[in-house]
Amino acid sequence: MKLNKGIFKSTVSFILAFSLGIGMGGSKGFAISDEEKADVIRQTEQYLKDNGLRFSKEDSIAKNNAKNNEDDLVDPDEVDKFLEENQKYFPDKEIFSLRKELLKLTRKEFLRVKSLNFKSPLGMFFVSFFLGGLGVDRFLLGDIELGLLKLFTAGGCGIWNIIDWFLVKGNTRKYNLKIVLEDIGKH
Repeated sequence: MKLNKGIFKSTVSFILAFSLGIGMGGSKGFAISDEEKADVIRQTEQYLKDNGLRFSKEDSIAKNNAKNNEDDLVDPDEVDKFLEENQKYFPDKEIFSLRKELLKLTRKEFLRVKSLNFKSPLGMFFVSFFLGGLGVDRFLLGDIELGLLKLFTAGGCGIWNIIDWFLVKGNTRKYNLKIVLEDIGKH
């Protein structure tokens, strides 16, 4: 059952004030001070809160804040912890600018970024070492054209394959940065 909170509050306050006024009897009747009225209202609110009924402004503000928690900006400590744990996946020179971009996200958007799967630079080195002549390293990093070229030239007769052993870790870090920036819409 949905109650109009303002009417309900006024009715409860009136009933309690009326009961208090009659209980005092005599010539005083309904003549209670503003301090006594405020005390009755406070006691009524406390009673209703204790019994699961809420109608104060503070409660509705807290309810709205809880509802909008997903729209709050991400906590800087969470971003710092994420970057500390995943620093090896991104270029060192881009960590600061990535942090600035991540701090602009809401909690919901940040959770999506945290769920991304990053490629390991060391793992990609081993892929390049063993399967680089077939262009597999380039295919995994999204360089389809270069992967095909590497495949058809047998890794540039092995020369290009050796060069990629030195480049693949940096390329992997750039790839990871690229997927984060694409996810947040900055690339």
